[in-house]
Amino acid sequence: MKTLLNLYWNIMFYCTYTLLFYLFNRLLNPIYWLQNKKVRLRLNEYINNIVSFLNKREVDERGIDSGIIIFSTSYICAHTLCFLSFIFWLIYKITRVNVIQMAFNNMLVLSIFFVIICAVIYITNYLFLFKKNKYEFFFVKFNTDKKYTLYYGIFLFSLTMQCILVWIMISC
Repeated sequence: MKTLLNLYWNIMFYCTYTLLFYLFNRLLNPIYWLQNKKVRLRLNEYINNIVSFLNKREVDERGIDSGIIIFSTSYICAHTLCFLSFIFWLIYKITRVNVIQMAFNNMLVLSIFFVIICAVIYITNYLFLFKKNKYEFFFVKFNTDKKYTLYYGIFLFSLTMQCILVWIMISC
């Protein structure tokens, strides 16, 4: 019974560690995304496309009056502003949270507090869990066996259901 209980806690620890690793060390870590070769290639391709487009525009606009250039840039700025307004409206309709009001009222303090808490959680996880990958060797058997990946899926499903139930209870 003791070994079964020990295995259960190791599985729970593995599931929590894997979830935190993918959330904080992969998904929310900009350094990871910049070090990723595919992301770097796409970013370089995107920047090169912008530079070549701007060079092409400079060649095309040599004979054009500067008022037309100002008009086109203001047109782009207006479209960007309309797009951002649409995104804010969409967020408001989906979540019933007014983003503009949140940015200029007391919700700003609350959002800054939320960002600080996320940063503290990330730093503590990095210092105690992810540094030098000391737990990766411990979880080799869990990563290779199919049974433990099924346990991880069940863990994620139950965690999602818990979050949904908490959200329903808060909103009622």
